[in-house]
Amino acid sequence: MDFGVAIQQTALSNGLSFHYVRNPNNPLFRLDYIFDFGKNHDRYLALALQYLPYLGAGKFSPQELQIQFFRLGLSFDVISREERSYISLSGLEESLEPGMELVEYILRHALPDEGVLQNLVSDILTERENAKSNRNVILRTAMGSYARFGPDSPFTYRLSKEELKAASGEKLVTHIRELTQYPHRVYYYGQNPWTR
Repeated sequence: MDFGVAIQQTALSNGLSFHYVRNPNNPLFRLDYIFDFGKNHDRYLALALQYLPYLGAGKFSPQELQIQFFRLGLSFDVISREERSYISLSGLEESLEPGMELVEYILRHALPDEGVLQNLVSDILTERENAKSNRNVILRTAMGSYARFGPDSPFTYRLSKEELKAASGEKLVTHIRELTQYPHRVYYYGQNPWTR
């Protein structure tokens, strides 16, 4: 495959790099906003992105947002890895533009919810406790990371229990609202030829 031909690239009017691959098979799409920073750059970013799917935004409650995505036939995902973070939207091609508008609305108008944050922190701490007795996590993830990086292992670069418990919903929402102000790339796989 000639990637130079298969992957079209252009710059959007706002200067973002846009990569496009045509989907010849079905009327489905996937749109990814890719940020070249992640957990290793900002320990609170991973928590903010885990928090985001449980929040309401502006006039929408969390449940109403889920209904909106379902009605449009779309899936909305966010993830923060060590070196990159992703905001992804996928589903029916005909719902691409309303889906993008909804995602941008969520990123601009996410509302903090301290109760949701407490539940999320509790889940993270329970998961960490369970990982201590999981041989795969110990051997493959923790020890593998230590063998590769030594005492500065990325596995240990995470919020402490005290930092998690002291985290503020407002601070995390500020991280979310500021996210799109940072340079990022847009990857699109679908049938819509737009390049605006």
